[in-house]
Amino acid sequence: MQFFNKNHFYFFKLFAALQIRSSRPSSDEDEDNQYSDASDGNSSDETYSPSESERDSSESERDDEDDDITDDEDVIKDTDFPQIYTKKVTKSSTTKTGKKKKFDRRYDVKHFCPYCKKLVINFCQHISSKQHSTEPEMIQIHNAKKAAGNDTGKCKNQTRLITLFRNKSDNYHNCKVIKKKSGEMIIGRRLTKGPFSIKDYGPCPGCLEWLRLTMLRRHQQNCPSSTNVPLTIGDLMVQSNVISGRIECNPSTKMLAEVYPTMKSDHIGDVAKSDGLIVLLGNQWFIRNIGNPLMRRYYVSAIMRLCARLLIALRKMVIPSTGIRMEDYLVPAYFQHVARAALKVANQDDMDEENLRAPSSALKLSYDIKRLLDIKVGVAIKTGNKQMREEADDFLTLMKIEWSTKLERELLEERKAEKTRPMPLPSDVKTLAAFYKKESEEMDLKNSSYDNFKRAGLIALASLVVYNRHRPGGVQAMK
Repeated sequence: MQFFNKNHFYFFKLFAALQIRSSRPSSDEDEDNQYSDASDGNSSDETYSPSESERDSSESERDDEDDDITDDEDVIKDTDFPQIYTKKVTKSSTTKTGKKKKFDRRYDVKHFCPYCKKLVINFCQHISSKQHSTEPEMIQIHNAKKAAGNDTGKCKNQTRLITLFRNKSDNYHNCKVIKKKSGEMIIGRRLTKGPFSIKDYGPCPGCLEWLRLTMLRRHQQNCPSSTNVPLTIGDLMVQSNVISGRIECNPSTKMLAEVYPTMKSDHIGDVAKSDGLIVLLGNQWFIRNIGNPLMRRYYVSAIMRLCARLLIALRKMVIPSTGIRMEDYLVPAYFQHVARAALKVANQDDMDEENLRAPSSALKLSYDIKRLLDIKVGVAIKTGNKQMREEADDFLTLMKIEWSTKLERELLEERKAEKTRPMPLPSDVKTLAAFYKKESEEMDLKNSSYDNFKRAGLIALASLVVYNRHRPGGVQAMK
């Protein structure tokens, strides 16, 4: 009986070659000789060895298969959307093969590859493989290494470009996860324990790394794409929310249901509803006042109408007109026009330029214009429009240097000091308190008629207003 055939012989030959290769470190020449020896004769098919690109492709496929396998002990789920999760920092003293490790932390973080459209481990090694070497971003990173004259290791500029490219890819993935409300979120600093809420995180407007929103200001000191324009935490949060898609260009459903019906239907209201930046500002203010369902519609409507009045003044002032949208005027060339339009909205006196009939409007516009510029920066980053972002950053710099709210503040302080507030006489307070007490004692609680119920409600509300006279709006919120 014949126990071995030709195929068995080639199998044992390949097995012996692999054992020899694994027992000693092989150089590039040894590998070339080994492949050339294996390809001699008619046995090329049996001794086939995969190329580097194919090995990277197979590793990526294994990574993609592992994406769907998540252990509940290794992840932290979002408090509002359980389908959204993030990997936490885990520790293990041994490797997968059972060998003891020097450090117990597991380096299993994954990043999104924009070319393969999946999460991969060792992002830098993956994108540097041959299968992605012809991509424009990879060519730029490789040229940065050549320009530095470093052929052995990574240069500083190359590391910065890789970091920015990785953050940009992760931001694209995170935005998709938020839109689907399902998947793994990739954040810059992983957590060791919960709770985890995606509402507390957002991308940095500069490098697009996802961080806790309260840490964005501190991150600017070491941001790889930091600019010279100093931003407050409020500015950074607005730009981050626009980039992540939390503030949409279209009015939200709640804003359509609450703010638009409340807003007065006139020319100012039509301009406020039709301009994209003003609508974005309205969405942002609606989110900020989400906890005040009674008054948020009035706050948002007033802010949108004030910005619409500024836009109408700019359209009349700039001749020839540069456009009809607010973003067309928020450029450095029209900085003086925006400043004059803000004073016009504040009803500046023609005879006395230092007299403003509505100084609070100019003061509010100074903050709203900064918010509009932050939104414009966020839209520019999201769409990749570098010119729009440079214009908004330059305008913010001009506002910091030349825009001053000193006049408005001084006028408000003067009018506040000049305004007289007559104090009630003690005898009047005593008479009012006695009247409330008498009416309450004489009230017939057994009478369920409409007139008696209305009178009891009026007396109770009046007593509350007098008792809480510093915050009379609290009575309005009672249900």
